[in-house]
Amino acid sequence: MKREIKKDTLIKHPLVWKEDKKYVVAIKVKAYHLKEAEGLSKKYKEIWEDKWKIPVEITFTPSDYRKAEKILATKK
Repeated sequence: MKREIKKDTLIKHPLVWKEDKKYVVAIKVKAYHLKEAEGLSKKYKEIWEDKWKIPVEITFTPSDYRKAEKILATKK
């Protein structure tokens, strides 16, 4: 998942982790491209759910990305 989304030119940093029985993906979008992030998240959500048959939750707002960084920092 991380490799696939990192290839996109609008994505700066992705964070991926498994929570219960779903994957959570937090995306840090490059500057001035936040409007396109919603379309990207819908596209990748559909692709991954069809491919792996596992629910995927994608967040792309800056505040959600910071929360995800804190969650991952405490998990390690």
